[in-house]
Amino acid sequence: MDVVKLSGGPGFIPGFLLQPADQSTPRGGSVTFRVAAAGDEPLHYQWRKDARDLTDDRRISGSASNTLTIANCLLADAGDYTVVVTNAVGSVESRPAKLTYVEIAPLAIRLVGGHV
Repeated sequence: MDVVKLSGGPGFIPGFLLQPADQSTPRGGSVTFRVAAAGDEPLHYQWRKDARDLTDDRRISGSASNTLTIANCLLADAGDYTVVVTNAVGSVESRPAKLTYVEIAPLAIRLVGGHV
């Protein structure tokens, strides 16, 4: 994707070229939310879950970048994710992207003639 940078004037607040997309995952899965933004640089990113700022830890990475990854997802990770993009001129928050937790039924194996 090509981004055209405009110059001049009092500056440009950030704007989204790509919003985060809804995701679903089973327990233990991984998800990645991505955005693309433009505006006067530098751009600063802050991902949020249910209106609370996220920080990187052993399962979450990229909380201050345009790409947020959550590994080894848990039921508690389900919710609405947004990102706030800020520069010297102002800030903008993305639309919410919903992370849905999906249960996967255990695989049933039927023995036929004593063999799997």
